[in-house]
Amino acid sequence: MFNVEAKAGSDTFGIVQSPFMLEKAKTKAFRINLSVKDCELNYHEVTSLHIYGKDFEHVDESILFRVKYDQS
Repeated sequence: MFNVEAKAGSDTFGIVQSPFMLEKAKTKAFRINLSVKDCELNYHEVTSLHIYGKDFEHVDESILFRVKYDQS
C-alpha cells in the first residue's frame, strides 16, 4: 500500500490550479491511498475544496480488477 498527499501552498508537494479554479473552486488538499493485491487495485481518495465560499470534501473509492483477454 502507498499513500500520496498534496496541499495548496506546499513548497514540495503543492497543487497547481487554473485561474478559474483559484477563483471558484480552489483545491486545498488531495490525498489518495492505493493498494495492489493479486489482480486488484483498491483506491480511496479525498479532495478538499473551497467552492463558492464553503469547504467541501469529495470522496471517491473503487476496486479495479485485472481481466485477462484471450484473443483466440
